[in-house]
Amino acid sequence: MAETSIQAEALEEVLTNCILGCQKQDWQVLDTVIDLLVRTYQVDAKRITLEDAMIQKVYLLFSKVDYITLKDHLNFHYSINANIFRLLRNCCAGSPRNIELLVRNTKFLDAIICWLRYHTNKLSNDTEEENDSNHDKMLIAVKCCLQFLANAVGGQSQDGDPMKRYIWQNFDFNTQRKLLNTDCPGVRKITTAIIYNCMLDDGIFRSVVDEFPILVSMIDGIIFELRTDHPSEWSYFILQRILEHQVAVGDLLQNIPMERSINFIDVMTNMLTQDNAENRAPRISEYNLIPIFRLLKHNLVDLKIEKSVQERKPRNFELIFALLRLACEVTANEHSQYSFLEDEELFKLTSTVLQIIHKVYKQSPLREALRIDFPPSFSAAMQMKKNLVRLIANLAYNRPAMQNLANKIDTVPLILDLAHYDYQNPFIREWAIVATRNLLKDNPANQAIVRGIFNACAADQRSIREQIKERLAEQNRL
Repeated sequence: MAETSIQAEALEEVLTNCILGCQKQDWQVLDTVIDLLVRTYQVDAKRITLEDAMIQKVYLLFSKVDYITLKDHLNFHYSINANIFRLLRNCCAGSPRNIELLVRNTKFLDAIICWLRYHTNKLSNDTEEENDSNHDKMLIAVKCCLQFLANAVGGQSQDGDPMKRYIWQNFDFNTQRKLLNTDCPGVRKITTAIIYNCMLDDGIFRSVVDEFPILVSMIDGIIFELRTDHPSEWSYFILQRILEHQVAVGDLLQNIPMERSINFIDVMTNMLTQDNAENRAPRISEYNLIPIFRLLKHNLVDLKIEKSVQERKPRNFELIFALLRLACEVTANEHSQYSFLEDEELFKLTSTVLQIIHKVYKQSPLREALRIDFPPSFSAAMQMKKNLVRLIANLAYNRPAMQNLANKIDTVPLILDLAHYDYQNPFIREWAIVATRNLLKDNPANQAIVRGIFNACAADQRSIREQIKERLAEQNRL
């Protein structure tokens, strides 16, 4: 405690000298002193208990530097302010008492938020008079300010945290969106960390999800950040936090651009894939998934027309791929108890569209029409077929009603033909074998269909029949 007291006294004395240097406008000396101050207390700052007088001195130093430089249109203050933010950041790291003291000094926090808002606008406007050097210094200062705010709202605090509430109320969505649109991955990462930590507070979270325009704006901005070359992992955490609660997913997808809708669906798919890998129940509520399956069925109805398969634009194909990938992950989860997994209409549509695409793709003149931006070994049709077969396999697993429905709509012969025709494609072949096994398991009617097809095959097809039998036997032994 004695050492801490000495450190605090030394820190306060240096701050007093910094204020005197500011009054003399000896900027170079001030910059050097405060930089040394930050380096000296980089590790020990959190062990120093700040006092109101000390906070007031930091505030006075900050306001004097900001006032003089704005009045005289000077740019040297970026490094000084950056170091002030670094000092505050270090004091707040793991020190709830210092954070509590800071949140009581609302004038200081107001000044910091105003500074951040002003310079975020400058970064966003990217004015020509700002040369590269000053732009970089301003970016560093903004990043240091955000780091201070991130430390102030971090940690496992209880709901109703006054610092989180204060920063969230003043850290407006317009500023957040501009920071998410910057070219600096570090700025975007810290911004998303602040948003996520604030949204851990249930009151703040409800204020976001209960206001649809705010929710749309936030998700649109977060997905925009995810589409950058270096997306922040905090962006995924934000969307996961939202998706674990009931939100109007259908309305959200209608209010954001197609590309971002696909990204949003992909985030949901990644969550489900992780749940499957960890053998746990899906975190996404049924309420959020029902609109996705409704949208999938809508698009499958459209694809029932052969002409739409041939003429559908690549972007729409990508949406359907995203929906199918999600549906496959949902239906693959053994812990899923969703009511829509018993949807016979979905099974019928999946089987019908698979039959149409398989028929169209077998017509060689149309093969190239279905090719879009995929690796050479894959075409749109192949991707679509693989996911449709996988969805049929998952829906039929341990569901006698789906097995019986497959018997009525000739799904079993279709799957066998796929296994034959696409035997050289390992992805379709393996899922066709799984689908056949799931359709035949404990279902004499479907087993009889397969026996009839095998008996009707010509002699030159015997090798193919034997291969299919062997594959099915292998799957049954697993």
